[in-house]
Amino acid sequence: MVASCLSAVDETVSTAFSGAWQRCGLALDDAPPAEDSCVVWLQAGPFFADLRTPLAGGSAVATAFSGRTTWAAPVVTFHRDVDLAIPPRTDSGRLRFAGDRLIEDGTVAWEGRTVRYTEYWARAGRPPARRLVLEALPGQRSSRVGRRRYVEVDGQALLIVDDRATDGRFIAAHFVNDDGHWRCTRCLDGEAPATPPFGDVTASSVLSFPQPPPWSDTSWHVRWLDLPSPAEGAGHA
Repeated sequence: MVASCLSAVDETVSTAFSGAWQRCGLALDDAPPAEDSCVVWLQAGPFFADLRTPLAGGSAVATAFSGRTTWAAPVVTFHRDVDLAIPPRTDSGRLRFAGDRLIEDGTVAWEGRTVRYTEYWARAGRPPARRLVLEALPGQRSSRVGRRRYVEVDGQALLIVDDRATDGRFIAAHFVNDDGHWRCTRCLDGEAPATPPFGDVTASSVLSFPQPPPWSDTSWHVRWLDLPSPAEGAGHA
């Protein structure tokens, strides 16, 4: 369920594509689908986070971004507000299902021209678990804080921290939970924590790191919390 005391958010996002997604192909213009990056997209309610890192030997550029999603069938729009790119961009594309795959297509400006793209997405296939979104607020010791968001979906999480406006760094990290133990699989900055520093989260709305890393002088506000029902957890094969 969604905790009733959380901040009001736009709930128009289709629940059909909420969850954890792994990109399994990208086609540009008339070229056949291929994949040159490891791409994870986490969607929790109207909030999303996306981390893209090149595969070994690939030439793709690493990037990460997060924000809110709006849905006007069949068009999805990703409104980025935490973004490695400056300024943050807004992306729109058309979504459709083909069997158990999600297909997104649209156009993007690339090297001075407009390119047609199609992205192919597959669900991560992990057991249902909590879906949680945290956003940063100024901490007790400092009012200087950039944009920071943590999105956790079904045992995967993305932490994105943009402190460049306050002379800090841009950090993005991906975590997975295996048998109750979190681990960091990859990140865009070596200062990301080895594990997400969040334990049990309730609708109390404000929490802090138990052992703050240097850049975490801040409290984190619960913006979205969705817990699977017992039937969901028991019914997962």
